Amino acid sequence: MDLGGWLRSLGLEQYEVAFRENAIDDTVLPSLTAEDVKDLGVVIVGHRRKLLDAIAALRADAQAKAPPFDALPTIDRSAKDTAERRQVTVMFSDLVGSTALSARMDPEDLREVISAYQKCVAETVRRFGGFVAKYMGDGVLVYFGYPQAHEDDAERTVRAGLELTAAVTGLKTRAPLQTRVGIATGLVVVGDLIGSAEAQDGTPAPGAMLKNLKGIGPEFAGVLWSEGLFRSFSNRRQVAAYAGLAPTPWRSGSVAHEQGVSKAGNPRLRTTMIQLAWLWVRHQPRSILTLWFHQRTQLNGGRVRKVLIVALARKLLIAFWKYVTAGVVLEGADTTAA
Repeated sequence: MDLGGWLRSLGLEQYEVAFRENAIDDTVLPSLTAEDVKDLGVVIVGHRRKLLDAIAALRADAQAKAPPFDALPTIDRSAKDTAERRQVTVMFSDLVGSTALSARMDPEDLREVISAYQKCVAETVRRFGGFVAKYMGDGVLVYFGYPQAHEDDAERTVRAGLELTAAVTGLKTRAPLQTRVGIATGLVVVGDLIGSAEAQDGTPAPGAMLKNLKGIGPEFAGVLWSEGLFRSFSNRRQVAAYAGLAPTPWRSGSVAHEQGVSKAGNPRLRTTMIQLAWLWVRHQPRSILTLWFHQRTQLNGGRVRKVLIVALARKLLIAFWKYVTAGVVLEGADTTAA
């Protein structure tokens, strides 16, 4: 989107410098509020009203273009005989000596070690085009060739496995770690077995997976998808900033600081995530994020629950984004029957 051209079309080109100095681009523009516009130096009421009306039109256009939640990619149940054959390579990685680790380490320390290991696996395999299908204790199941296929998936798997063994060994954790990697490749039938929203192995399509997380359901899942997760983000800071759950840089002349979370972002997505954070604490007691929330509130005597719930909302949104885009499962999260 040409920001300067958009402002010129409104007759407000004099504000282009202020918009650029405050890092306003096409991903942030639709979520600007009246307070944001005022902070950008738009003091004339007529100009402010014109900008807000144009921003509202942009927001409506973006929501109209968003794929409807119910139209997420699925396979017609009546077409089960149309499944295709595909070459898929499967990698399984697990920690060496995890039983001994669990015997000698404190449970909380062990959880930190396992989390660091799982994060290392997910980040490594994603660089080679792998899809994290499932976490099983200290084991991780990864697909290459599904959902996205490459001509050299088998080679990618081997290279990922070699890099993974070195990366895990180099992790700085409370105990030295090593991992084993097993790889198998061959023709499989994909379609109704793997590709459907409610597959026989329990792996739903990206996006639709959210509604099967306990405490979310179809309504909240639909809002998450249509208000933000259908967008393309480069990193977790962009995700959190879009929802107004992370400080956003602000500059005016020589003055620079970060705005609070209430001054920028998609207000509906932010409100939804804060509501979901409270529901998550209630319905997902074994989730690592719920445990983190309780630990922090206990350390502070329960005085900062409202502040911490915003932090939890930010962590949850980032976790949901990783879940629907890369298949990274939320540790300790419970699912409901489809």
